[in-house]
Amino acid sequence: MTDGPASTEPLLAFWGKAGSASIVHPALCHMIDVGVVTSRYLRRCASGALLDHLAGPFGGDVEHATAFLVLLAAAHDMGKISPGFQAKRDDLTGPLRSRGLPFRPTDVKDHGEVTRLALRDHLTGTDGWNRKAATRAAAVAGSHHGEFRVGIGTGGGLGGRPWAEARSTAIRRLEQLFGTTFGGARDALAAPPASWCLVAAGLITVADWLASSDDHFPFAGGAVASLESYAADAETKADEVLQDAGFAGWRADGPAATFDRLFPGWTPHDLQTRVRRLVGGSAGPSLIVVEAPMGIGKTEAALFAAD
Repeated sequence: MTDGPASTEPLLAFWGKAGSASIVHPALCHMIDVGVVTSRYLRRCASGALLDHLAGPFGGDVEHATAFLVLLAAAHDMGKISPGFQAKRDDLTGPLRSRGLPFRPTDVKDHGEVTRLALRDHLTGTDGWNRKAATRAAAVAGSHHGEFRVGIGTGGGLGGRPWAEARSTAIRRLEQLFGTTFGGARDALAAPPASWCLVAAGLITVADWLASSDDHFPFAGGAVASLESYAADAETKADEVLQDAGFAGWRADGPAATFDRLFPGWTPHDLQTRVRRLVGGSAGPSLIVVEAPMGIGKTEAALFAAD
């Protein structure tokens, strides 16, 4: 963490993770963490096949797709800049109430849902996206806790204009920090297919999990000199968490092993022999579904297929 005076940036008043009133991690800092982890993963760890798949809706432009996904990942917790989430720690709402931000009993508390609705409205309104592309992109960002929803939704209970303005300011700040804009992707991103949405949502979910490691990304508290310096420091932390989690630098150690090598002295069952033939005839990544009674050898067949 960069030493120095705390930043006076108003956006840092919105907490994202909190232990006690004196130990918090601003929502915007966590969003930066996730964006940086996504960036480092895509640029250092991702396979060519994954990058090609993610670039599909961008006409095959990997760099454009990467820049957009980094920004989308960073915006995943935009829903925490909402009265429903902030009120979960009433002891931390003082600075927000003093700025006149309203809190109501009907505020939506599911921050993933707020992200989905608020980002959709921002994209279709401020950035002029078509409704279908905006709805799907926003659903990708908002589904990082495992529930993928693309329903229309009314957008009610999000706090009204003051909160919407705060979220828009946060989006613009993330665009500055990551050097790209949602508006720049408006014409490049064709309405993404469901397969792309699910892979992108999985990528953001994993990045969120990695960036939630308190060991690698400790709570910033009030020691943020500037968001620019914080983002620069986050790159080193992202590299470390990717390395420690086993994502960086892994390569297969040689050709796929034979069944006999994996399981010395084991005579393959009929099911395992069939799986071996299926895998041998596969030209690339594939999905094999095996249904069989207990004790027939599904586990060994799966391990062989995975290798």
